[in-house]
Amino acid sequence: GDKASFFEKHGFVLCKAPTKIKDWNEDYLDEETDISKIYHQEIETLIREVLFPEGTEFTKIDQPPAVLRRGPGTKSNFY
Repeated sequence: GDKASFFEKHGFVLCKAPTKIKDWNEDYLDEETDISKIYHQEIETLIREVLFPEGTEFTKIDQPPAVLRRGPGTKSNFY
């Protein structure tokens, strides 16, 4: 089956989606980041084209200006 059908059935799907992001900002107070300028559009396009190819009723996808990274070498060095 396709990714949209898998998502519909299971509520998640893994997608291979390269990004143009260079700086993975972890500061939620900074609104002007690569995350908000580049990544948000990449993710919205992926959601609309891969998960909802037939269209959807939602008009906006809320996304924070930073990412939560966990693990060694990050501010949150736990899993």
